[in-house]
Amino acid sequence: MTLLPFYPTLLPGLNLQALANVFNVQHYSAISKAVGRLKGLMRENKKVKLQFEMLECALMSEVKI
Repeated sequence: MTLLPFYPTLLPGLNLQALANVFNVQHYSAISKAVGRLKGLMRENKKVKLQFEMLECALMSEVKI
């Protein structure tokens, strides 16, 4: 159950600039770079991918829709 890129799925309707504002980041490109780096790490390292998926599952189980 990997949601990549994960930010539109967990925070629907938010663009990169809106996410930068949410996370108090100066420029929206930092969000894009972080997502790209995380994707690369998950491709290279299965343990990182598993940890991300576990975190994602835990977060999604807390979401009440």
